[in-house]
Amino acid sequence: VFTGLMLLADAFIVYWRLMRRYRQMQLRHVISELHYIASGHFSHRIKFTLDGQMQRVVESVNALVDSTINAMEEERRIERSKDELITNVSHDIRTPLTSIIGYLGLIEDNQYGSEEELKKYTHTAFLKSKQMKIFIMLLKLKNTIQKEILLQKLHLIVME
Repeated sequence: VFTGLMLLADAFIVYWRLMRRYRQMQLRHVISELHYIASGHFSHRIKFTLDGQMQRVVESVNALVDSTINAMEEERRIERSKDELITNVSHDIRTPLTSIIGYLGLIEDNQYGSEEELKKYTHTAFLKSKQMKIFIMLLKLKNTIQKEILLQKLHLIVME
């Protein structure tokens, strides 16, 4: 009876050590997959199924990689939008600024025929400068709104 109990205890210890070694191998495999993903292979997912908590870790890693890819794509989209906005703003500022420079150049070079023409040039330059001021105010407002929207999106991502 004692020998049977010893054999049973030995079998249990061997089983326990084998299971422990198997879990260690699974953990090493998950870690190597993480290193592969971290080295820039963001399209890679951990595809194997594990038992218990390790499966939750694998699912969390895959979800984290998906979230990272989405954030990177959103960042690229925002960067393209920003570049397009800068191009448009540059054009929209350059147009009234060219008019202002032109009219003030005429005034500077005394190329006006009468006091009435001088007032017309001055008034036009003034209106164009007000147009630029309004445009810049709208641009600041748009920038503030975009920052608020981005912060709201980031807050939602963090809360998920």
